[in-house]
Amino acid sequence: MTTSRDTLSLDTAVYQPKFGRPEDIVEYSHTLPMEHLSEALGIGRIVVAEAFHPVVADARSLEVFQDKLVEERRSAHGVTFGRLLGAHRLGEKGKVRHAESLPVALKPFSSPEDAVSEMRGYTTLRELGVPTFEPVGIFPAATGRHVVSMTVKNNGLVSLDRNKWVVGRAVDSEQTMLQAEHNNRQVKGIAETLAYIHAHGVFHPDGQIKNYVANAGDKIGVIDTEKQITRPLGDENIAGLAWEDMEQLVASLVIDNLAEETGKTFGVGMLAHLPLHVVRSSIEELIIHPYLARLEGMLDEAGPAQANQIEMLYDGLVEKFYNDETWPQHLIDAN
Repeated sequence: MTTSRDTLSLDTAVYQPKFGRPEDIVEYSHTLPMEHLSEALGIGRIVVAEAFHPVVADARSLEVFQDKLVEERRSAHGVTFGRLLGAHRLGEKGKVRHAESLPVALKPFSSPEDAVSEMRGYTTLRELGVPTFEPVGIFPAATGRHVVSMTVKNNGLVSLDRNKWVVGRAVDSEQTMLQAEHNNRQVKGIAETLAYIHAHGVFHPDGQIKNYVANAGDKIGVIDTEKQITRPLGDENIAGLAWEDMEQLVASLVIDNLAEETGKTFGVGMLAHLPLHVVRSSIEELIIHPYLARLEGMLDEAGPAQANQIEMLYDGLVEKFYNDETWPQHLIDAN
């Protein structure tokens, strides 16, 4: 697969799917094993979300917008946009028109397993009512050995790294005060969203700021779910998985590389250049307290299994944060 970003911006063939016959379409289901779906892609079949089966069955071509490639730091895979076009039909005066035109986001994967994992993640989050992208399907590439994942283009979801962030929470004007208050609300929203999905056994090990979104009502959601993990309620590893999500989030707030072109972790610097005690008090205010409050708020309607999950998460977070007063000094030092 071509990986150069300069090449990707010109080589629209990377995003062209292979359209199959109706019998080549496999509807996605949580009950289908990962191996079954990835093997289906490997032999040229198409994995589609149930709601888009008719659209994909009728698809004939894809128009890729060459000038819409998302920059590399925000999309390591090279996401771009286009239109999935349906059957050709004659319009007025013999002009060809398309019966269907679906705006889509396109994401090439070298691994079918990763593409299926992302589709599984989006489907799981949508079932939980968490804002995220809506999967259309995964196609074998028309050329090359990769696959192309499609989701519905959604202008109503904005990645939080697109916001302005007040570095170091340094308020020096009315404008920065208002912006800092907005930053605070969104970080609290991330913490509450994490508590909610963790209570349902869902974890996002790549939870950098760029992988959280806000909808028009400023409700926080999650994207880029190829690394998302789902565990049964009460699994012995859930407290550790939840803490890993917390560390990713805090790292993305402490590290200040928003204006740089490199860096494995995408950092917005909200907690950058601050001493440890200030960072910890900010984390407690913006993340720990909202997270624990959301867990507590879920207890009244939780069944026995989920109540146990909530208690495990609550106790695990309290132990991790309050028993290590040097955390996250390692992140501060790395910045």
